[in-house]
Amino acid sequence: MRPPLPLLLLLLLPFLACAFSASSPSPSPPPCGLGFDFGTSGVRLTVLEATDARARVYEASTPWPHPKAVQDAEEWRRALFGLLEETPIEVRRRVARIAVSGTSASCIVVNRATGAVTRPARLYNWDALREAPAGIVKEAQALISEYAPAKHTTLSGTSTLMKGIAWHLEEAFHPEEIMLHQADFLAGCLMHDSSQQSPSSSSSSSTPFPRISDWNNMLKLGYDMSTLSYPPWFSPLLNDQLHLGGTPSSLPPSSSSSSYTNVLPLRVVEPGQAMGPLSPSLLRSLAFPPSCVVVGGTTDSIAAFLAAGLNEPGQAVTSLGSTLAIKMVSRRAVEDAGRGVYSHRLGGGGGGEGGEGARWLVGGASNVGCAVLREEGFSNEELRRLSLEMDVRERRSSSSSSSSSSSSSSSSSSSTNSFQNLDYYPLAGEAGERFPTCDPNKKKVLTPRPPRRVDFLQGILEGIARVEKEGYDVLKELGADELVEVRTAGGGAKNEVWTRIRERMLGVPTAKAEETEAAYGAALLALKTLLPPSLPPSWERVN
Repeated sequence: MRPPLPLLLLLLLPFLACAFSASSPSPSPPPCGLGFDFGTSGVRLTVLEATDARARVYEASTPWPHPKAVQDAEEWRRALFGLLEETPIEVRRRVARIAVSGTSASCIVVNRATGAVTRPARLYNWDALREAPAGIVKEAQALISEYAPAKHTTLSGTSTLMKGIAWHLEEAFHPEEIMLHQADFLAGCLMHDSSQQSPSSSSSSSTPFPRISDWNNMLKLGYDMSTLSYPPWFSPLLNDQLHLGGTPSSLPPSSSSSSYTNVLPLRVVEPGQAMGPLSPSLLRSLAFPPSCVVVGGTTDSIAAFLAAGLNEPGQAVTSLGSTLAIKMVSRRAVEDAGRGVYSHRLGGGGGGEGGEGARWLVGGASNVGCAVLREEGFSNEELRRLSLEMDVRERRSSSSSSSSSSSSSSSSSSSTNSFQNLDYYPLAGEAGERFPTCDPNKKKVLTPRPPRRVDFLQGILEGIARVEKEGYDVLKELGADELVEVRTAGGGAKNEVWTRIRERMLGVPTAKAEETEAAYGAALLALKTLLPPSLPPSWERVN
């Protein structure tokens, strides 16, 4: 006897549910944003999930194989593609956006058709005042001074414009050459279809190498961040005086006029906004989704700032890496090339005159920093051990002591390692100084040397902290918002004793940022158009 139909269905229900579950597609994982940071010590890659938690999906890094690799654009390219190839295929298939951060004002000259390097890179710390021939730097300075506003960022010897004009004066740009920032070049490598043309070839390609940049990298080229356009004084300087874009007879067929835009980036996008699709050759070889897009990047110190998640006026991030960089949110832009001060546009406001309503990231970058610790032979273990020996607590003043304070003060003086006050200026190498004063001839000061190595180390840490404080004081003097809080990024953020030294000098709450890696900040930029507008509120306010 057969069971009744309802009973039969009841018995079959578990099997039907399993079959339905097996045949139903599982929900796709959320898309991801991938961020690159090309720094002074190597390259980092971070992949974040496009959810409110922004969970880390994958991370990787590679050091530069030798000291000169940091200035070798072909090494940049190899590191870029090498890290992408090493990323697991299941992660690559989820990447919808890619952003690149590079060192500020680092630039390169390449072939306009293929992207092949035609002149060695000039990095962030290449200073025309020190490294260009005397006659050329004098002419470049005079030309920029004649046309640019007083104290303009481009008057600095390390500005992108100064580097570009020095290049042109040394040897005029050839018709096939273009100049790009480090981040522009690397983003271009991701978008340009190298399968059409060998990178070493100089012949014409069906698709020219991309010439797209972002607000942050364009600042030191002279791009006007208030109007979001090249400034009016560029044409008389670069076209009429320098013929930067070539003479009519020397122009490539694709150019209709002799203009600096034949050499400089053609399009400038907001960081995080679309530049262009990933190249077909990368889509094929590395299995990225067809919709993957390269977005506007940024500089390394701004990426570190974005990682920290600050957004209120007076909140700042100090990056303590090989060099020192400070960035602070301000309602007012400030600029003084003589002190190495500049303002990046964060967002907000229109593109009209003055950039009304915009938020600005004001700051500067010094050549003091952790690199000097390596030059002086401090290992990571020695830094940790000696830092623990320091006592940087604030001493009680004699007025608050009891009647027995004279004897206890003597004892305290001999046992408490308070500030050394050695007035060091811990510059690394022979690069001179960029900020808070611009002096290409400035020398390091690491004397007198105390007998104990722990005191020598503390003197160096205090010296870097003193330069940091002077930097924030200069920003306030020029009209930026007053400092209210500092978060720290970079390797120096790990040293809690140094953080206490800096907090005492700065006089505001100072702590390690929860997120400190520039690659994380670049990945946040990559997520910018993937996250819903309401997530997260702090990001919406800043950007």
